[in-house]
Amino acid sequence: MKSLKHMLNLLQKNKFLCGDLVDGNKILNVGLEENGQKFMYQLLEKWRHINCDWGKVDFLNSNVRNSADNEMRESRVSFLNCKDFQKHYLDCARKAQRLSYPILMKSIAVKEERNASLVTLKAISSRKLISDYFLQTSLGLEKFYKLQRERKIWWMRLSANPSRFFVEPFKDPNVTTHDKFQHINQSITVKSRFAFGSEDMEAITLAYPQYENSTNPPICLIRSSINLEIATTALLLDAVENNQRLLISLNRKLAPFQCALACLHEGDKLNKDLIDLCLHICHIIRKLGLRVYDRHIHQSNYSTLIEELKRTDLLGIPYAILIEKDSLKTGLLKLRNRDSSLAETIHISDIKTYLFGIFT
Repeated sequence: MKSLKHMLNLLQKNKFLCGDLVDGNKILNVGLEENGQKFMYQLLEKWRHINCDWGKVDFLNSNVRNSADNEMRESRVSFLNCKDFQKHYLDCARKAQRLSYPILMKSIAVKEERNASLVTLKAISSRKLISDYFLQTSLGLEKFYKLQRERKIWWMRLSANPSRFFVEPFKDPNVTTHDKFQHINQSITVKSRFAFGSEDMEAITLAYPQYENSTNPPICLIRSSINLEIATTALLLDAVENNQRLLISLNRKLAPFQCALACLHEGDKLNKDLIDLCLHICHIIRKLGLRVYDRHIHQSNYSTLIEELKRTDLLGIPYAILIEKDSLKTGLLKLRNRDSSLAETIHISDIKTYLFGIFT
């Protein structure tokens, strides 16, 4: 198990993030660098496609809005005071009473939130990914428990070490006693546990808003909230903490690059036919929608080629395709796995089906 200093150095060297280590267990002034930004974008896209398994869901909006309130620091329910939210709630209440399925509204808020348990961001503002589920009041508690299980599993599937995630009850120290909040039920935090502490990944809150002098709210709300930059940093730390070898075990669907190409030439000169075959395979893979590392490896020395493949391990690239001179005759390629460093032989005609099965 690596120290936080070693982990931070590894991520800095490979352009994922930068920061300053304090007391051996905290990182200050965290900023995402080129590869970290690409990884964060993939996490954001993954979140955009989240649905729930409760049935049909209406996506009312997916917008970016600026916000100066600090709901996560002050209170997890302070957003109930927001006039824009009250308008959305009342609109959803009128619609949800006619429907037998939940309504899901997604938004991205820019908030002044930079401090977390292990990480302090360099930027003053960060992006908050918010999913609001509006549903019948009678289903609130059942769906609250169901959602927290689903979200924990979602994080586990993105992790190199699924067992680090756990759910912790949250008691809001600043919860108000105003009438409109008296039916608030409960809140939890999905956390990731490291050897040097734990970090919040997602907050999930069940609330029963009351507006328009209503004593019995027609619908309840389950809000999921994720700090995108902090969650990204935690997943990057997760990818390096427990590895025995020097590599970054990013989830294959979130990695900035999903496949690398390497050609082993014979002699001092590069084989043009081998280069053309490499470009053809690159075209096939990109047509699948996969992200190919744009720096193809061309070496005539096998040991040097292996060293360059180890470099792709440090970029989190999950697979590399090795093309040799005999590939021109046989059509056989080698597919190398980042985590095991082992390679298996496949035929070029099977590469599309094979990779599609891996990445879907």
